[in-house]
Amino acid sequence: MFKTKFYTLLAFITASVGFGLEQSDERFLPFELYLTEAYQPVGFDYTIDAGTKFVLIRREGDSLVAEFSRKGVFKVPIDSTDAALQVELIKKGDTSVIVPRMALFLANRIISGETNWTHPYRSKEVNVMNRWFLLYGQANEASTREAIELADHYYRQLSEDERAVTAFVYMDVAGDKKGIQLIADELEPAIQAMPGYLSRGYSRSFSHLNEDEELPVLVELQSSGTVIDKRIGVAAISDYLKAR
Repeated sequence: MFKTKFYTLLAFITASVGFGLEQSDERFLPFELYLTEAYQPVGFDYTIDAGTKFVLIRREGDSLVAEFSRKGVFKVPIDSTDAALQVELIKKGDTSVIVPRMALFLANRIISGETNWTHPYRSKEVNVMNRWFLLYGQANEASTREAIELADHYYRQLSEDERAVTAFVYMDVAGDKKGIQLIADELEPAIQAMPGYLSRGYSRSFSHLNEDEELPVLVELQSSGTVIDKRIGVAAISDYLKAR
């Protein structure tokens, strides 16, 4: 009973604040939020209760891409969550200590090219980054290797200061541990990668890929996780990086 009344009150407060978040507010969105209204995922016969916590992947228009534990990733309306309320609370606090959303996902989970894709970047290294690229591929495909070489060339052309604030991460959608290591040994790329089991899981959780899309795919993101651009195929990736 108390839980029901609490989330009814929370829904009222959130509605009073309003859900029209400005783009500039996206950096204040927290890592986790709660539903303030029950939500039925499209195509499913069950409902996720109000008060359920979820990990916020990113905002897309008036919806949030949300990952619910043991349920999956769904798009939920912003006004069915406590997002606006939490943003207002965060903006009233010390905003100088806000960690980029992408850093929360990647810190301690991506491995550096300087260590042949063996040692992870720590939080202090990832928290200062403000440019984010994810390159999705399959280690056993020649096109993926070609895309990694393009990414590596782009990354090596950056100045030392630019590389310090740029995450360029290879994500193997199959989580092919041996294949990832083989690429590291043979190509010796300077860009980062995500280890096999994490790479496979995050490729699903980030929800950047469609089932009918061919790999490789390059996605550039804002620090909040909002997609800046997405390019499919080696040719499109090459053109995009040349224009950066």
